[in-house]
Amino acid sequence: MNEDVLISHDVVRHLAYLARLSVTDEEVAEYAVRLEAVVGYMARLKKVDVSDVPPTAHPACMTGVVRQDDVKQGTSRKAALREARHTDGKFYLVPKVFDS
Repeated sequence: MNEDVLISHDVVRHLAYLARLSVTDEEVAEYAVRLEAVVGYMARLKKVDVSDVPPTAHPACMTGVVRQDDVKQGTSRKAALREARHTDGKFYLVPKVFDS
């Protein structure tokens, strides 16, 4: 299925370098084969005649996605904080993430 697309080991090593990945020689060989299959499949897809397919912005039928914003009563603070593990009565209390 590779459609004569060759991915060299140097290309795989370069891609690994760009992705900040360390790869073994065995992984380089395996990834070269896998990438050849992916790129070969893309080459096959490029040959598909899609001239009679209309352009789309989204693959799913997206009709009626815009609706009116209806104002509704939200959850009360008391109800929202009821199940929280730690609160001060007004806000959720969570562990510090930054020390600044």
